[in-house]
Amino acid sequence: MGIGEAAGLFAASLWALSSIFYSRAKMTAWEMNFWKNIIATGVFFAQLWIVKSLGSQTVFEAPIEAWCWLAGSSVIGILIGDTVYFRSVQILGPRRALVVATASPIFGVIVGYFFMGDTISLILMFGIGLTILGVGIVVGDKQAEIENPNIYPGKFVQGVLFGIGGALCQAVGVGAAKVGMAHGCEALESSFIRMFTASIAGIYLVSINPYRYAYSKVAMEPTDEKHLIDKKNTPKRENKSEAEKETAPPKLRSILTPLCDIHTMKFFIPASLIGTWLGIWFYQMAQQYSDTAVVTTLSSTCPIFAIPFVWLLQGHRPSIKGFAGTLIAVFGIWYVVGF
Repeated sequence: MGIGEAAGLFAASLWALSSIFYSRAKMTAWEMNFWKNIIATGVFFAQLWIVKSLGSQTVFEAPIEAWCWLAGSSVIGILIGDTVYFRSVQILGPRRALVVATASPIFGVIVGYFFMGDTISLILMFGIGLTILGVGIVVGDKQAEIENPNIYPGKFVQGVLFGIGGALCQAVGVGAAKVGMAHGCEALESSFIRMFTASIAGIYLVSINPYRYAYSKVAMEPTDEKHLIDKKNTPKRENKSEAEKETAPPKLRSILTPLCDIHTMKFFIPASLIGTWLGIWFYQMAQQYSDTAVVTTLSSTCPIFAIPFVWLLQGHRPSIKGFAGTLIAVFGIWYVVGF
């Protein structure tokens, strides 16, 4: 196993852990993506400046061609892709959203073949198929239903569509980032460029349309004091549906509101550092030292790593079916890396 494959697997484990934290943060998908980009940009800049200073190098060495490709990769893969992926996580839960995201290797193979010049053999396709099959078995377990904290629920079909859309955006973003790095940009600097571009694009959207991007309508918590008072003063109605009983009236809040919630930040901050900073950094290293098809396949192993995290952090013990799927997926990874 080379540096690229090892970095890809480590990135997958980090994303699996961060997805569990993200699913428990009381933020909309746009809020999570906006703020994790801001945080990661600051961390990446500090890391880049320290590393370059210690090596007596120029902080920014990437040519304009690399910036353009990485910027396009950022808008598609991070700004759009991560937002719809977070919405999928909120609807389906971490493991189910991750299994839908396994469509990314399929798109990655197509992008790599047509635009990157990657070679795709029958053995590689067999390994990719085994990996996707194993991951599908792991996350297709019905036990995954109890793992969703149900903070911002939605329709199952919407969650699947958001997951597929996120997978497509990620695959295109990976391909564009690969081209950008090929123009003379190493992993750390390319990670900063992608996060910086996503942050600037997010701030621009907020500035041109504050009402849509800087404010959001979210359902009030059932335990909210105002909601409880209104509920007590509301006359009882007959034949009231369960949905009407459980749905709280919406309220308008600023994009700054979640930053003041300690309970939200204790999940969001670790998720941003683990998944966005370390995860993207190691993923960029994987792209630098491995093929697009291999990297996207290894990233689809996130649900496998999610099994022990869910067990330890949420107390949900995986089933025999989950273990069987894990073995199949690991065998598929060996096939991909070995050939």
